[in-house]
Amino acid sequence: MNILDVQNLTLSFGENTLFSNLSFDIGEKDKVGFVGVNGAGKTSLFKIITGEYTADSGNCFISKNATLGYMEQHTCSNDKTIWNELVSVYSDLIEMELELDDLSEKLKTNHSKELIDRQDYLTNEFTQNGGLTYKSMTRSALLGLGFCEEDFDKPTSKLSGGQKSKLILAKLLLSKADFLLLDEPTNHLDVVAISWLAAHLHKRFARKNGALVVVTHDRWFLDEVCDRMWEVHDELVEPFEGGYSAYILQRVERQRQAELAEQKRQNLMR
Repeated sequence: MNILDVQNLTLSFGENTLFSNLSFDIGEKDKVGFVGVNGAGKTSLFKIITGEYTADSGNCFISKNATLGYMEQHTCSNDKTIWNELVSVYSDLIEMELELDDLSEKLKTNHSKELIDRQDYLTNEFTQNGGLTYKSMTRSALLGLGFCEEDFDKPTSKLSGGQKSKLILAKLLLSKADFLLLDEPTNHLDVVAISWLAAHLHKRFARKNGALVVVTHDRWFLDEVCDRMWEVHDELVEPFEGGYSAYILQRVERQRQAELAEQKRQNLMR
C-alpha cells in the first residue's frame, strides 16, 4: 500500500524547470533518502508534499490513513521550560492523567458506577496510548539529542537557534506522525546525537508501519536509516536500491553501462 503517490508532476520557477511529468510512489514501509546537487529540487519536492508549493501540473496524493510529520509543523514557545515544551506533545495524555487524579480523589467519598466506569475507561485509554512511558520517552529524546538533565528546567527563551531546532526535532520524533519528512535532521547534532537519532528511527519503524523521507549530506546517516536512495537530477527522480554506499556503486555501474552503450552506438555509425 502506498503512503504517497506523485503523478505527472511538473514544477518550474520562471524559466527553470525542476521537474517535468515526474511520477513516483512511496510505500508505507519505505525509508527513502533524496540525494542530488544543490538546486536539483530536493527541498522543493518536500514543499510540494507538505503543500507549501503548488505544482504547475500533476498531482500529489497522501494516503488518508497517513499522518504527515515535518519540522515546520512544530514551533518552540518562549514561555516554557525545555521539559514542558517537549512534554506538551503528549497533552492528551497529560489531560487524562489529571482527570484520573481527580477521579481518584472523588472516589474516596463517592463510589458511583458512573465515576468507576469513567476511571476504568480512562485508565485503559491512558495505558493503551503510552501513558506509562511518555515521561521516559520525553527524557530519552532530550538526552539523546544532546540536552543534559540540568537543561530540563531551562527557559526556552534562553535557547540558541540550534538548540531550538533540536527541540523542534524532538517534538516531531515524539509526535504521532507515521510519514516523516526530515530535511537536514543532523544539523546541530554531534556524532553521538546522530547515532541516537538513527537508532530511534530504527526502533520507531520496527514497532509499526511508517514511511520516512530524508534529505541530508550525512552519508553515514543515509546508509544507516534508508533502504533506498532517489537521486534528483535533470527534471527526474532516479531510484536506487539500498543505502548511500549501495547507491554509489550502482551509480558507477550505470554510468559504465551508459558509456558502453554510447560507444557501441558510435561504432555502428561509422
